[in-house]
Amino acid sequence: SVFGLPFGKQPPTDEINACTAALQMMEEIKTLNDERANACRPLIKMGLVIHSEQMFMGLGGAPPKQEFTLAGEAMETTRSLSKITQTYADGNVILVTEPTYRLVQDKFFFRFLDKVRITSTNLLTNIYELLGPDKESVDPILVHAAKCYFDAYGHYSAKRFPVALPLFKKAATMTMDPEENRAEGDKAAREMERRCLMFLSQGMENWNEGCHMVP
Repeated sequence: SVFGLPFGKQPPTDEINACTAALQMMEEIKTLNDERANACRPLIKMGLVIHSEQMFMGLGGAPPKQEFTLAGEAMETTRSLSKITQTYADGNVILVTEPTYRLVQDKFFFRFLDKVRITSTNLLTNIYELLGPDKESVDPILVHAAKCYFDAYGHYSAKRFPVALPLFKKAATMTMDPEENRAEGDKAAREMERRCLMFLSQGMENWNEGCHMVP
């Protein structure tokens, strides 16, 4: 989906609308998954990516086969990031890039996740998880785990892996909940555990600023 076409509204209106729509979608999926679980049917897993960037729009082709089309690096950014949503969650997740986060950070409750570089465009951005409309709407355990994860990532970025590793493990185990698709705990924290162990055992050859490299 694209918000702000054909005429964008004053920022951050479009970003607020996108985040609100994403949260509403997740609520509907949760309701649907409850029904599917009761019927012993597979659950739906969905990863969403919200990114803010200018795009080109127009009509392509010649009559009578003209089509409305969009173009720009924003398309490649969201396409690339959509491939890694399940790196950070076993269930449903909303990823938000730094440009969007800066515009709406005081309108919703987020947690920092990671720093990623998209190799096709060389874009470097922080990514965040949109957890709810406000802090009070989020499970306090998740809020506490998000703080622990953020502290751990600070040590990871400074290459203090022996300090970061137990904090990531703590963040993961705090959130174990089989009913919420978190039987192993927070998947993002488990991913960072894996990276810490990799750098401790293999050295810094593939450090790449600590980024998750996304093709």
